[in-house]
Amino acid sequence: MCGGRMGNTDPGDGYKHRCRGYIQLTGKDQYVTAGKAVGLDLVNHPQLASDPDNASKIALAYWKTNIHGAAREDVVLATRVINNVTTD
Repeated sequence: MCGGRMGNTDPGDGYKHRCRGYIQLTGKDQYVTAGKAVGLDLVNHPQLASDPDNASKIALAYWKTNIHGAAREDVVLATRVINNVTTD
C-alpha cells in the first residue's frame, strides 16, 4: 500500500500521518481516501483513525472498496490484496 512520498507534501506529514487504525493507514493520501470514505477529516485530525469505532468504519470501507471476487472468500488472497503482494 505504501510507496513514494505517499502524498506527504508538508514538513511533518510523515510523522503526522503514520500508521493508525486497524488497517494501519500510512501517508497523507491514505488519510484523505479513508476520511472521504467515512466522512471524517482525517488529514487535519489523524488521531481520529485510532478510535475503535472509526477504525472499524475505515477498515470496512477499505474492504468494500478493495476486496472483490475470490478474495472475499479467501483470507490468503485478501491478505495479498491488502498488502499489495503480487507474487507467491
